[in-house]
Amino acid sequence: MPDRRRVDRPIFFIGMPRSGTTILFEAFARHSALAWPSKYTHRWPRLPWLNFTRVFGVEGRKAQYAQTSPGNRFLPIPSEAYGFWNSVAHPGFGRSYLSSVIPDAATRERVANAVGKLSGWQRRARFAAKVTGPPRIGFLSAIFPDAIFVHVVRDGRAVVHSLLRVGFWRNKGGMQAPFW
Repeated sequence: MPDRRRVDRPIFFIGMPRSGTTILFEAFARHSALAWPSKYTHRWPRLPWLNFTRVFGVEGRKAQYAQTSPGNRFLPIPSEAYGFWNSVAHPGFGRSYLSSVIPDAATRERVANAVGKLSGWQRRARFAAKVTGPPRIGFLSAIFPDAIFVHVVRDGRAVVHSLLRVGFWRNKGGMQAPFW
C-alpha cells in the first residue's frame, strides 16, 4: 500500500445541488495530476486501492455526456463519495454544515491520511473533490488550511427549477424537508 502523502493544497468544488458543480468538477477532474473520490470510494471508504485503474489512465465516463463502452460501469467515476466523508471525517458530513464542529487532532490526521492514501493509490499529485449542499468550509479548512475552494454559483431560481424536475429530489424527501 502506498505511504500516506502530504496533501498539498486540495481543491474543493462547492455549491448547491443542481448549480453546475458536477459538470464543472468532472471536466476539471480529467486533469492527469488530480486524484478524486470515486463511486468505489463512496461504497468502500476504507479500500482506496479500488481506484487503482486510474494509475493506467483508465477511468469511467457518465453515459449522459457521451457514448460509453460496455465495461464503463465498472470503472472509477468521480463521486461526492459521502460514504467516504461520513466514514473518515464525521458521521454527519453528508447532511450537515458542521459549522460548529471543530475537528480534533485525531480527526484531522485521519482525514488527511485517508485523502493522502487515496491520492497515493491513484498516483496523483493533487486531490480534488466536489461537495454540494452545505459547504462545510470551516470544517474542511481546519483539516486542510491551504485548501482552495471553488464556489459554483447559479441563479437560485434556476436551481429550484432544476430540483423540481429531478426524481431524486422528490423521492428522497427534498420537497417535504430539504436537509439544509
